[in-house]
Amino acid sequence: MLNYVSSCRDGLQHRRNSWQDGVIGTTCPIPPGKNFTYILQAKDQIGSYFYFPSLGFHKAAGAFGGIRIWSRPRIPVPFPPPAGDFTVLAGDWYKTNHYILRHVLDSGRNLPSPDGLLINGRGWNGYTFTVDPGKTYRFRISNVGIATSIKWTRPNPQGSYHYGLIKTGRTIILANSAPFINGKQRYAVNSVSFVPPDTPLKLADYYGIPGVFNLGSIPTSPTWGNGYLQTSVMSANFHEYVEIVFQNWENTVQSWHIDGYSFFVVGMDGGQWTPASRAKYNLRDTVARCTTQVYPRAWTAIYIALDNVGMWNIRSEDWARQYLGQQFYLRVYTNSRSLRDEYPIPRNALLCGRARGRHTRPL
Repeated sequence: MLNYVSSCRDGLQHRRNSWQDGVIGTTCPIPPGKNFTYILQAKDQIGSYFYFPSLGFHKAAGAFGGIRIWSRPRIPVPFPPPAGDFTVLAGDWYKTNHYILRHVLDSGRNLPSPDGLLINGRGWNGYTFTVDPGKTYRFRISNVGIATSIKWTRPNPQGSYHYGLIKTGRTIILANSAPFINGKQRYAVNSVSFVPPDTPLKLADYYGIPGVFNLGSIPTSPTWGNGYLQTSVMSANFHEYVEIVFQNWENTVQSWHIDGYSFFVVGMDGGQWTPASRAKYNLRDTVARCTTQVYPRAWTAIYIALDNVGMWNIRSEDWARQYLGQQFYLRVYTNSRSLRDEYPIPRNALLCGRARGRHTRPL
């Protein structure tokens, strides 16, 4: 029996609405035997996405599915309608029960290698697509693996241009690491290994509940010190334009995701990032993404406009690493209470932890 579950929609930006992001930092888990209706606006996000539970390893038990967002009927797409439209969800498969996988991580050990690969819930040899010669088909492919064991294609910044016209307000450097804390394997960002709060951060912020988190509980650049446990929240201002550098000194490919936003990958290279690395940036024709990769002993730089108020999760896409702490929350703040900037708390918002017993809103 599943215990509590929250739902995350990978890639959807939830404009002005981090209330509906579906992660532990923004939303209370759904109790057993209950249901919850998420209401969100998929504005300007035509494409293919997927949803999954964001707690524990329910995702490893097959709790995920595809989301298709179509263009409005009056807005034509730049190609003829395909003869078929297929959603392809590819991910890791373990023979081991997902409760046991979680226990393995909680005990301080790493997950074993996956036992196989599933396509839409079936083994590779057991799943087929029927197509006809000469026709065009659309395949909506998403990697839903919990350990990202499928090899990623390298995101190409597509050149080396520097115009000097785009200036960011500040630079945030994020370095992943794999420390042992209290004798157990953990993962960290800038030496901080995230600990889930007893109350969703968004609710604590909204109701002014003290003691749940502290702003600045994670540094904006690596300290290279020993790893430590903390409910890590970084502060940022609404409408800031920020440069984020993901620095990877480990020997594995890292994959990073930012909820609530798309961003532009402007550069990548091996070794240590320095301000001089900006001379190699592509500031001309980058592609918007919500996930990016960093190769071993290398860095990837992105530009991101913080135009979406809320409490947003930045995490490893390797689910074992994020479960053991390679994540934190970015609080994009404005003192405005305007509906133009952020929607009000939903009337049906679940209230848990120290927010239990409070009220949402009448209308």
